[in-house]
Amino acid sequence: MNISKIEKNLSVSFKKALEIINKEIIPVLKSESKVVHEKSIFPHKTFSKLKEKKLLTTIINLKDNPYQFNLYDHFYFIYILSKECASTGMIYAMHITQLYAIINNKCNETLLYNIFKEQTLIASATSEIGKGGDISKSITKIVKNKNNLLFLNKKCPVISYADYADAILLTANDYNNKQVFIYLTKEKYTLELLSVWNSMGLRGTCSNGYDLNSEFNESDILLCSSSKIINEVILPYSHLLWSGCWLGIASNAFDKTLKYYKINDENGIKVAEIYNNLLLMENSILSNLISFSNGYCEEFTKKIELTSMKPQISELCIDICLNCLKVLGIIGYNNNSEYSITKNISDSLSSLVMINNNRINSNISELLKIVKL
Repeated sequence: MNISKIEKNLSVSFKKALEIINKEIIPVLKSESKVVHEKSIFPHKTFSKLKEKKLLTTIINLKDNPYQFNLYDHFYFIYILSKECASTGMIYAMHITQLYAIINNKCNETLLYNIFKEQTLIASATSEIGKGGDISKSITKIVKNKNNLLFLNKKCPVISYADYADAILLTANDYNNKQVFIYLTKEKYTLELLSVWNSMGLRGTCSNGYDLNSEFNESDILLCSSSKIINEVILPYSHLLWSGCWLGIASNAFDKTLKYYKINDENGIKVAEIYNNLLLMENSILSNLISFSNGYCEEFTKKIELTSMKPQISELCIDICLNCLKVLGIIGYNNNSEYSITKNISDSLSSLVMINNNRINSNISELLKIVKL
């Protein structure tokens, strides 16, 4: 399978970390993955262990940092986390995406060192009640309060793992009505609960709705333009890293199906079809990882390919999980079975609404009007 081709691009640093990941992270994750999904709780033990092993800051270039991961490393790490618990893989993917945004902003070394030292878990608050799902637009405005500090109030329909994050990267409009990104550590904001996350899948992301209030300083505003951060960092890294989560979900479902097939020798043609779709997923992801890592995605057609990868991968993930259920039958449907893939199916369906596929396809359709194929 083409996951082996991704493995060939793993860094020496990641291979060094992999022994710790397999011996200390994955066993902890396995021990809590069931309760994370069933009770919709944050994977506390796993993230405590990730912090302890300094695995939350694996792209910060500091002398004291034991790990320097590349994009392939992060994708693969999210993939192996998601095979055990998709919520954990997705939380890590979201956090790393925020970290990429901060680093690409050329933030000062003191901020980066503090993030490394504290192993800061970073959440994202780009969605907003009243503006739909377009993260490039904000309603929230920054104002100066009587203490000459900056203030904002933002009503967010979801902020994943906000109660457990140490900082939040959020969007708002400055005095010139221009959207900016703001990095806020926990002591600079308060959260009032608006809605509780009781979802079908990715239950452990704990993506409640919040009324966020903050007093902060001018220095907390990132210097790079919002459009640059969104188009060059947030969207491409989200698509690529989230695909590690979708692939982990689909691979886990297929592993169970293949194990069942080898024992029962039933529905072989359907198993082969599922395998082919898994290869399609891997091929698409690998192609886009290579293009983005080598800078090819600066080309217009490659940007379209990267954008279209998300709906393609997410729909393949769902298709694979549902077809695995057709092979497994009732034992795949039963939560108490070793072959159960109910969690895989419910987690996979989240892919339809995380940056809505219809919105992405609508954007692609507009781009296709001007592209020269």
